[in-house]
Order: sequence, then C-alpha cells, then structure tokens
Amino acid sequence: MEPIWKLQDAKSQFSKVVADALKSGPQYVTRRGTKAAVVLSIRDYEKLISDKLSFKDFLLVFDSKNPYKIKNSG
Repeated sequence: MEPIWKLQDAKSQFSKVVADALKSGPQYVTRRGTKAAVVLSIRDYEKLISDKLSFKDFLLVFDSKNPYKIKNSG
C-alpha cells in the first residue's frame, strides 16, 4: 500500500513525510482527494532522472523504420 498524505497533514508533519520518504520510499500527497505531488528522497530522484537517455543518445539508438526496436550497436 502506497503511503498517502492529505495536504494539510503533510504540511503539519513535513519532517515525518521527509523521514518516511528517506526510510520507506515515495510519499504521495493529495489535494482535494486527488494525488497532487510526491516527496522523494534525493537518491530516488537522482535514480529516476539518471536512467534516461539523453536526446542525442536516443537518436543514435532509435530505429526510425521500426520505432518499437532499438538499433543494434554492434
């Protein structure tokens, strides 16, 4: 079950939200009953953004004739 915080609770207990993000993973924050934000540890955030190819690298491996296949690098 994913940890969900109401915005008002997250504001009043922000230190706990951050501590839980560091210890247990992403913490979801809702506003008016709808997911609005996520609090992540810096480690989770950096992992999230570092796993993506740069646009240049994407173009080098993208097969435009078959967009569902990656070009062979060898």
